Amino acid sequence: MSRHTRKRKVLHLKRSVPALYTGLIALCAVSISLTHAPVHARPTFGGGPAIPTIPDGTEDLTGIPSPGVGISDIVLSGTGVSITELQSVTLVGFQHTSAGDLQVRLEKVGSGIEVFLTAPRESIIANLDGTYTLTPNLLLSTMEEGLDILSDDGTLVSGNYAPADFGGGPPFPGERTDFSAFDGVALDGIWRLTIEDYLPGNTGSLQGWSFDAVTPAVVPEMPTGILFPLSLIALVGVARLRSAAPNYRFTLAGTSPTR
Repeated sequence: MSRHTRKRKVLHLKRSVPALYTGLIALCAVSISLTHAPVHARPTFGGGPAIPTIPDGTEDLTGIPSPGVGISDIVLSGTGVSITELQSVTLVGFQHTSAGDLQVRLEKVGSGIEVFLTAPRESIIANLDGTYTLTPNLLLSTMEEGLDILSDDGTLVSGNYAPADFGGGPPFPGERTDFSAFDGVALDGIWRLTIEDYLPGNTGSLQGWSFDAVTPAVVPEMPTGILFPLSLIALVGVARLRSAAPNYRFTLAGTSPTR
């Protein structure tokens, strides 16, 4: 191959690069609009109103308790999606002077599904005063386990804990719970946090609450008016690339490319 021929080939190949970029960029843009690929969002749903005073429980003359009940609802609408995974529930500014009085549970109203978040045994009289995030995780202690090692006037520190049901106390703590029952439940509707106080003589409050959930989300579609021009650009770019690029063939017998 002559020096002049090789120079023409290099020049020809350089001129084909813009066509390559044009074609690839357009094809990528068209592909994005056509794929409409599902992704997942992990938003926090908050705004659960405060319970300024958790009503104190009472007992009748026979000692049968009648719980005081505090309720806080998060109302969602217009999302049109279902929950893939509910990951955690956060109790903000949760305060009470006797944690063993309480049971706390989360409910999706109308679904028949509710999950206990914490229900320490009655003999625990340590305090709650902090922000507590309940996340199903075997590496985390439950709130009951955290309270159990405190003195009567101790206070459970803010942090991450695993949710649990009511138990009988050591060596039988409350069974751990998780949020899998909410998988597939519609996000829209009323999410209710209920705090029940079963014993008299102590008070508490809640500043607010929220929950984190994985939900489906969709990449927005490209406007249809843009799709045809990009498709045309892609076709033109590929055509230019095919006509501009040299066509080399290699054989085992030769050491020089032939055209």
